[in-house]
Amino acid sequence: MGRTPVGVAIIGFFVLMAGVAHVFAGLTLTGYVVFWDGTIGSGLFLWGVLTGLVGLLFIACAVALWWKLSWAWMFTNFVAVLGLVDAVFVLFASHDVSEGLAVAILPVVVLWYLNQAHIKAAFEIDDAA
Repeated sequence: MGRTPVGVAIIGFFVLMAGVAHVFAGLTLTGYVVFWDGTIGSGLFLWGVLTGLVGLLFIACAVALWWKLSWAWMFTNFVAVLGLVDAVFVLFASHDVSEGLAVAILPVVVLWYLNQAHIKAAFEIDDAA
């Protein structure tokens, strides 16, 4: 199986931090409805639950990246592509090329790194597929 590449471990750490942040954001949204001034039926509770579930998925993905499971490689590529789509939306919404490029830098680096031959080999991803 071998050791996890350092770049994958770093990406996994950032995915873990994003997951923890999503879990806390979900707890904040659901807690706002339950314990404070949030109104029932406003959708905040549902969005809190969904945000918390996404956070748990991110945490599971971080662990899977460290264990070099192939589904984590695919999921991370998928999220990076969504990041590129988000960069296009930022470009159009801000009318500023520099902001669109700034948002696109991290997803491009992640896609480039995860598609290196030695990283694919670490995840046992076949290049022919």
